[in-house]
Amino acid sequence: MTLDQILHLVNYVCVKERSGGTLSPDQLNFILPAANMNMFNRNVEAAQLYTVQKNIPFIEGIYVFKSLNDFRRKVDITFTAGAYDLSNTSDYGHYASLFTSYNGAYRRIDILTDSGLAERRSNMLAPRLSEHPAAVINGTDILIYPTDITAAEFTYLKLPSIPVYDYYLTSYGEQIALAAGQTYTLQTGEIGSAGQTSGSVSSTTVELEWSPLYHIEFANELLKMVGVNLKDEQVRQYASAAQQDNRPI
Repeated sequence: MTLDQILHLVNYVCVKERSGGTLSPDQLNFILPAANMNMFNRNVEAAQLYTVQKNIPFIEGIYVFKSLNDFRRKVDITFTAGAYDLSNTSDYGHYASLFTSYNGAYRRIDILTDSGLAERRSNMLAPRLSEHPAAVINGTDILIYPTDITAAEFTYLKLPSIPVYDYYLTSYGEQIALAAGQTYTLQTGEIGSAGQTSGSVSSTTVELEWSPLYHIEFANELLKMVGVNLKDEQVRQYASAAQQDNRPI
């Protein structure tokens, strides 16, 4: 679904649920970033819980939680004095895995807590760091041990792009969505979303980066933020009902 369709669906549900109001485009744009991050964090936490319960690496959990697959990225990184600054990866959201070539072998780098790393470094019976390298995430840095490791393959989850809904108003006050990348010449009496009254407007729309399979879940995230608490299946039923009512969803 497009953001325009999601907005129509959310407002359709609000009316049916008698929540007391509907979302304007400006209100939608205000809550879109938070809804986007809430959904990302919830899916990451669910994947983390699954991997802990199954005792498997987090990267394997991503394959199970398919909602996160589209955000997986792999880059080659370089450590300086045993550290890599995550701000160099501008879209970084959550680590997935680290691998390196060290002492003649391809090795997975375990991401540990501070206490886990202390145990690994001090316990004579723990796996040797020279054979099983480890790292901790300290603020915006990945700290690697042994510190003479200089490079690694870093797989991470990127942050989903922040959605933006753009539109213009006709001379009759009708709200018309602008597609991503669209340029539109305003007609007499029409108003752009930023208050333009003439000339061409370039759309600022950024559609959801989530797979269409999860758009109902995203719509429900918005509904929760305006006080409508439903299950995803109930929202899906509303979407079907709206289509039968010939609503623009």
